[in-house]
Amino acid sequence: MALGAIGKSGDEHQRKVTAEIAAFIPQLEKLLESGQLKPMEYDVVGDVGFKEVLKALDAYNNRKGSVKKIVVRVAEE
Repeated sequence: MALGAIGKSGDEHQRKVTAEIAAFIPQLEKLLESGQLKPMEYDVVGDVGFKEVLKALDAYNNRKGSVKKIVVRVAEE
């Protein structure tokens, strides 16, 4: 997995945060592979594009208490 810079470019804090996050990724991968950490369930709402956000907001408002995330695709894969 490649990780881009996090935060302001060229800033010492940015480099430190990026390095700390990069060091944590292998631990996350192990937890995912072992099943100790599981991604949240989700529903893809609408077609593709920013206009689909309104459909997602309607879906969110109609599913109060749902444990699934709502995902909107803004571009083709």
